[in-house]
Amino acid sequence: MLYIGRDADFSIWLAQAYMIWATPFGVTALNPFQGMGSMLMPMNPYFNPGAWVFQTDLGLATKFVLSMVVYFLEVTVSSYLLGRVLGFSQSFSFAAALWLVILLFPPFNFVFGLQGWLATSPQWGNTLAISNLILTLFIFIGQRAWYERGIVRACAINGALATGILILLLTCLLAAPFYGAGTMAGTILLGAVILLSSSSRGQAFWRIGAGLYVFAIFHALDIFEFFTAAKSVTARFMGDGNREISFPQIHWPIELSKATLTSATEWLCAAGVACDRLPWRGALTGSYWLHVAIIVGGIAVWRRMPQPLSRVGGWFALLWATLLVFWIFCSLGIVTDVVLSPVYVVVTMYPFWAFFSLFSLWLVARFLALRVIAFVPRVVVPRRAWTLPFLLPIAVMVCAPVMAWGYGARLARKGPAVSYFLERGTFDVRKSGSIVDKLRQEIALHPGETFRGSVATILGAKGGSLRKALGMPDTAPLAQGQYEFFLDKVRAATGNDHDLLDLWWFNVPTLSEYAQSISRQLMFYVANFLSDPGDPSDVGFAFPHVANIDVLRAMGVRFVVIDRALSDARVTLLIKESLGGAELYLYEITQPNLGTFSPVEVAVDSGFDKLRMSVDSNPAILASRAFVQSPIEGPFVPARNGRMIFEKNSVRVMASSDGASMLLLPLQFSHCLRVSDPRVRVSRADLIFTLIQFEGPLDARLTWEFNFWRHSGCRMEDRADLRTLGLIR
Repeated sequence: MLYIGRDADFSIWLAQAYMIWATPFGVTALNPFQGMGSMLMPMNPYFNPGAWVFQTDLGLATKFVLSMVVYFLEVTVSSYLLGRVLGFSQSFSFAAALWLVILLFPPFNFVFGLQGWLATSPQWGNTLAISNLILTLFIFIGQRAWYERGIVRACAINGALATGILILLLTCLLAAPFYGAGTMAGTILLGAVILLSSSSRGQAFWRIGAGLYVFAIFHALDIFEFFTAAKSVTARFMGDGNREISFPQIHWPIELSKATLTSATEWLCAAGVACDRLPWRGALTGSYWLHVAIIVGGIAVWRRMPQPLSRVGGWFALLWATLLVFWIFCSLGIVTDVVLSPVYVVVTMYPFWAFFSLFSLWLVARFLALRVIAFVPRVVVPRRAWTLPFLLPIAVMVCAPVMAWGYGARLARKGPAVSYFLERGTFDVRKSGSIVDKLRQEIALHPGETFRGSVATILGAKGGSLRKALGMPDTAPLAQGQYEFFLDKVRAATGNDHDLLDLWWFNVPTLSEYAQSISRQLMFYVANFLSDPGDPSDVGFAFPHVANIDVLRAMGVRFVVIDRALSDARVTLLIKESLGGAELYLYEITQPNLGTFSPVEVAVDSGFDKLRMSVDSNPAILASRAFVQSPIEGPFVPARNGRMIFEKNSVRVMASSDGASMLLLPLQFSHCLRVSDPRVRVSRADLIFTLIQFEGPLDARLTWEFNFWRHSGCRMEDRADLRTLGLIR
């Protein structure tokens, strides 16, 4: 149960692809494999020790185990240190670190009905360890011993601790900029608990000062602008009416029906708050009991332990109870439009879950042990009372393999969808096949190589063979998530999805994109030019549903994989493959845009309506006319010998011309693209494309620069473009 599902597959692929295509301190990087150069690789393995093992030549199973061992060491050591500085004993802190492993790591977490965050996204282990170290340093700030020896010494030590926190925060953001930023919400809440638990006003002031110091540095580095700008151009945050800012909304009264309660429990489980999924009926392995133990343990620490630990217990019990009530309201629909998913808070809370739930369970175990001693006077009592906290984690660790095996078998019996999900943990079974072999031969991409086109995979097309094989209507719009059924069918028959990661692993670029940061402009193209009316729009996936050949060829698509025959003079059938009741076809598009489209006409357009109407009426217009936001002086002549070479975090563009020319690159435009030749002008065309203006010979390099400390305002310029064009209101 290690590395399960698409997200885990994605993290492993990124651990290799980022090293090849990006630099350590780039923060974000150009991704040439999806979405016309999706401009974000969200996880940076340079700052994640658990991902380093994937650069070796070891077997895949060995890599899985060794990487999880690294995360295990990171989490347990940092949690032990955190427990010690909070005020727990050495033995209890060690036992709590083991208990944390049971609650968080696979396979133990599945036995207890908890979400498998580390099974699907193991990099959370590195994020959690960094969060633990940040809190550890924050606890040390303002200690009386620092300023009893003078204000200068106090400033030096507290300043060094605050700088350490700053470095850890930057490391967390460098390792996973957007996931790391999300989890900072949980770290900040825990920091507030520690601040409120300060032993004196002086310590509270020192801690507030450290927070202001970190905030000021972040502001100076434009980190807040970086995230605001990135969020504003991302389709995931379009919201109702394309609002840039979304505030929680209150809805009252609501109808508390059985359907509402069922939906609420499903929401809480999917969000990672609480699950009632039990391996065996009646077994005490749902996670509801855990939250009772956490709150009771926090209260018990408040009542029984010395300060400042007692205050930490009391404040955390209050915080966690408040969060549970808030998320219950969200699950019932009382509160809506909450942008941040609970998972970003929950992940960093796991050490405190372990500390306080184990404390309450230890109290119960001690109470029962004393009763046993009273009834059986000759019972052997451990000489050290601290051995009691170890009983629970040791017992569970001994029993967990058998319990997890039974749980996995039960999941497998639920049907092919769950079995398929579990099989995703064995990525070495990914196969190639005739179509994939042809794509690898023709368009596989490596650094320094010329871009030879991408592939658009269109499964479940209207009138297609997959719909017929799966018993679906030929003409009805697709439902949300149905695309997965088509992927399952293709993979079951061929051993390969023919899309997304199953092609990226073979270095084949796709038009499809799977990411948290799909751009608004790409979703506009997919929704308006590559979908049928009523087709679903999922901001986490950009899947084409319609073979609009002229639009596809303009977007750099050279091959189309589809489950029905195409009758179009602009495509050539290369391979037809049987899927057992369905067929898969590979077509090649004639003269796709490989950095070769050279429009000679310009149309000034201040909105997307004119572009949409023009392309709807004549999709081929993208090859000859560029829709731009500002007038461009002509006339223009067609360029010759255009080509693109993808390099590490950059694209080299080459062409020649007898006069002034334009090149329409199948690369998403952004003001974050920096051109090496000042004589070359780069601008946005047709909402999404990069337009190059030049004269004579062209040999220029476009470098992607969007990071914290040097260049974050470029995305704000992109946001201004999208507002002018009407995609942001």
